[in-house]
Amino acid sequence: MSNLDDFLRDHPECESARDALLSWQHDLDRLRQEKTELVNSNETLTERIADLEREIALMKDVPEGFISSSGVLWLVGAGGSIEKLAYCPTCKLVMTPFPSDYPEHLVCTVCKFKAPFEYSKLDQVWSEVTK
Repeated sequence: MSNLDDFLRDHPECESARDALLSWQHDLDRLRQEKTELVNSNETLTERIADLEREIALMKDVPEGFISSSGVLWLVGAGGSIEKLAYCPTCKLVMTPFPSDYPEHLVCTVCKFKAPFEYSKLDQVWSEVTK
């Protein structure tokens, strides 16, 4: 038993102070947990921002005949039609479905850049690009 517990046992009139201390301790524990969660979230978001800034820097140099959207390049064909093929923003090459037997991602075979959307979303992303 702590000295505080001994004191409070000897002075029951201070019971409300004990309750307040327990409540504050609970609040302090909760706030420490929230702080830990926020620090972890902040680290994750900082890493994501750095990734996005790198992607933006790569995409600023969009070659003629391409448009940049959804984290990849799209080739604009004759008459302004947009091909349904995603191109690597770094290498300017068509990205390949990976793995080949059951594709989950689009990946550049040269620099290993991975599209920021899943392969299964290609049609949906392309539809948004062509609006």
